[in-house]
Amino acid sequence: MTKLLFNVLGAFAEFERSMIIERTQDGIKEAKLKGVKFGRKSKTYKIEGALSHAIEMVERGELSQPEAAEYAKCSIATFKRRIKEYKQQKEEV
Repeated sequence: MTKLLFNVLGAFAEFERSMIIERTQDGIKEAKLKGVKFGRKSKTYKIEGALSHAIEMVERGELSQPEAAEYAKCSIATFKRRIKEYKQQKEEV
């Protein structure tokens, strides 16, 4: 009798979990249709000061990217992202 009770309760729990997932997915679909954006907002950075100077030095060939990243006091990956943003900003103007 106990085994039957646990099986029935387990089946109800599994059914409820699947219903929760379905409702959540429906809610996400509706929100996306309404234009809600999910995830972290992207940050916008002003390229100025030492970072701007370092990018210009890299473009002139005076510094390598790792040296310029050290000069601007940021990681190489961050420096490469800022170079990409800098070039996009120049193209827009």
